Amino acid sequence: MALLVEKTTSGREYKVKDMSQADFGRLEIELAEVEMPGLMASRTEFGPSQPFKGAKITGSLHMTIQTAVLIETLTALGAEVRWCSCNIFSTQDHAAAAIARDSAAVFAWKGETLQEYWWCTERALDWGPGGGPDLIVDDGGDATLLIHEGVKAEEEFAKNGTIPDPTSTDNVEFQLVLTIIKESLKTDPLRYTKMKERLVGVSEETTTGVKRLYQMQANGTLLFPAINVNDSVTKSKFDNLYGCRHSLPDGLMRATDVMIAGKVALVAGYGDVGKGCAAAMKQAGARVIVTEIDPICALQATMEGLQVLPLEDVVSEVDIFVTTTGNKDIIMVDHMRKMKNNAIVCNIGHFDNEIDMHGLETFPGVKRITIKPQTDRWVFPDTNSGIIVLAEGRLMNLGCATGHPSFVMSCSFTNQVIAQLELWNERSSGKYEKKVYVLPKHLDEKVAALHLGKLGAKLTKLTKDQADYISVPVEGPYKPAHYSHEHSHIRRNLLSNQTDNYYAVIFDAGSSGSRVHVFRFSQNLDLLPIGEYGLEVFDKATAGLRMLKGNTAERIMQSVRNMLKNESIFEYKDEWVSILSGTQEGSYFWVGLNYLLRTLGKSYQNTVATIDLGGGSVQMAFALSKENSEKAPINLDGEKYVLQKSLMGANYYLYVHSYLNYGLLASRAEILKVSRNSTSPCILKGTYGYYTYGGVAYKASPSPNGSSLRKCKAIVWKTLKLNAPCKYHTCTFNGVWNGGGLDAIKNIYISSFFFDMASEVNIVDPKASSGKAKPIQYLNAAKIACKLKAEDVKYVFPNVDSLNPRREITLVHDINYKNNRVEAAWPLGCAIDVVSSSSSRTHISSS
Repeated sequence: MALLVEKTTSGREYKVKDMSQADFGRLEIELAEVEMPGLMASRTEFGPSQPFKGAKITGSLHMTIQTAVLIETLTALGAEVRWCSCNIFSTQDHAAAAIARDSAAVFAWKGETLQEYWWCTERALDWGPGGGPDLIVDDGGDATLLIHEGVKAEEEFAKNGTIPDPTSTDNVEFQLVLTIIKESLKTDPLRYTKMKERLVGVSEETTTGVKRLYQMQANGTLLFPAINVNDSVTKSKFDNLYGCRHSLPDGLMRATDVMIAGKVALVAGYGDVGKGCAAAMKQAGARVIVTEIDPICALQATMEGLQVLPLEDVVSEVDIFVTTTGNKDIIMVDHMRKMKNNAIVCNIGHFDNEIDMHGLETFPGVKRITIKPQTDRWVFPDTNSGIIVLAEGRLMNLGCATGHPSFVMSCSFTNQVIAQLELWNERSSGKYEKKVYVLPKHLDEKVAALHLGKLGAKLTKLTKDQADYISVPVEGPYKPAHYSHEHSHIRRNLLSNQTDNYYAVIFDAGSSGSRVHVFRFSQNLDLLPIGEYGLEVFDKATAGLRMLKGNTAERIMQSVRNMLKNESIFEYKDEWVSILSGTQEGSYFWVGLNYLLRTLGKSYQNTVATIDLGGGSVQMAFALSKENSEKAPINLDGEKYVLQKSLMGANYYLYVHSYLNYGLLASRAEILKVSRNSTSPCILKGTYGYYTYGGVAYKASPSPNGSSLRKCKAIVWKTLKLNAPCKYHTCTFNGVWNGGGLDAIKNIYISSFFFDMASEVNIVDPKASSGKAKPIQYLNAAKIACKLKAEDVKYVFPNVDSLNPRREITLVHDINYKNNRVEAAWPLGCAIDVVSSSSSRTHISSS
């Protein structure tokens, strides 16, 4: 394509229609800033700290005046930005010129061809030899699509030399995508792979793009984390609803000057966008008909006094058709031929496939008459009557007008800034996997609060007693995560009338058996008694499945997913059924136990350390100071030694390590392996037989002279690699960094099989929920069990920092919490992680 990138005097690349419009664009940007309080508050809050310093952000979103304020907010926070529009007609050329001159690389102009559109998208993603962007702000998912298709093509090319064939599809746009990728393979066969590897994540603006992301997640093809901005309440219930209510009639009037009052308007789809469009048409005096597939949305439409009928029943009596579904093939050419003369047909969904433009353009003998840009009359030869199509079936509110007003876009774009900050700030924490996430409820409420002052609104403040009465924090969030602000409609759930509570069902599939845990929480994370069914089910497997070889573990998990899908009443997602890493298991146990002890939310010095002895593994976790956390080395197994968590208002740096095969049941097998089916000094005299673990039987016979604690210890030390080389100042087993040791920790809690073993040898009361003990008591019990003389043996481990044998520790089985005994185990921490809305978040404060 014969398009050339231009450069500003400072060397910034751009391609816009008319750079002389930059001054005009700057004046309108300054006006818009006054109407966008959320974005301006973001600059005030975060600008001084420059959180995006070093970040490269690519945007594929309508290049409007409002978007210009978003771009300059990102650059004010330290980012370097390249931008393109996500629609060929939506760019406001004066906005593009102002940003290209002053702030960021822009490749966008109104009236792009499809070929030019994809050229602009490619340029926005092109950050030179170093790869692509760190972050993407996407609207509709085209930038995300190009990277995914590029990676797929590069993998095929590397595997078998296959080059994409643009003629393999009838879709004109996808032909262009394949052409771009084909040309890229000639110069850099790893271009998109390098982009993928660099990318931290994407935040998606609109319903259509979100659908694409969820489809990729379901197919297991999503290449990087994604935040669904569209489903934030302050986006979908404001931008989609109130924005469309404003911009639909604006676009109609600019394009046609038609009188809406007295006309019959049909709105296809009654989601958030459809609701706004129907309200606009009704308020303008039209009689409104809705087409809808969802009985709930259809019922809502009838409750608003609207007719709900199929398109086929009313196509000949409608004056104005508006598609809002986000689906394809809504109005086909056969429908158009039955319409009134000069019926207006327009789309406000993201893509142009809701209206059959291809069928219209290729209809034999059809005549196109361009009345003005984005307003065309199409005349059919057999009837000599025609219809008026706006913006060629694309977004008419941006093609024929200027889109949504600044104020409502401030809500949406403030969510975008938060999402981008969240992805960037958590880029090294491992918090976000290759999944689709939604911003938490309290940030929705914060975004809303930032915009109230502009409208002269003031909030009523709850008293503490009032907050306690309705089980919400005084400062919010005031609604649970599942609450929908859509005519007070609550999405389908199994919570009966208790919409102020959360439920979590955790399946613990461990090596020693499977257990089901059901937890109920209030909005402020108080653990409540169980009274009703839960809603969402999470199935987490631990060490037992982590140790299985091949794809056995995944086949087991898939069978569970199939059961939940086909045979249960629970709501679940495939990713909720998964195998916990050892780090996750250890951190969940730490969270759960400190929650029960009411130390969660306090300073790290007041929390307790946890050591959990399971059947297949041992998990150790405790909180460090920030200074010590920065000394953490890299784990040779690839998992982080230190996790950063923000829980109940406190930040923690959590040392976590899981010792796989060191659990009670697994370690017995490891110890018996050393004997190689011979006798073992670790087996009591008089014991003969086999010990079976993981489907393997190990001979378990005592030595001729009986058991020997000394000889058994030597085997255990060898098996557990106590004397392995240590690269760090201090280590535990197998050269693992010990986080600085437990000496500085005030309280240590050990649990699971540690408690069970202690109760069997009378170290603690088996009927109690917990008890105090010292490691030396285990040693003394072992001496008695092995029938050895008591003797002091000093063993020197120069590389191991061991626990003082006379230090008091707490053995715990369960905790008394509000007169209920709650088991001290990782599922509670997992449940808190699932329902909590306070994990590592970005906050914006108004000023």
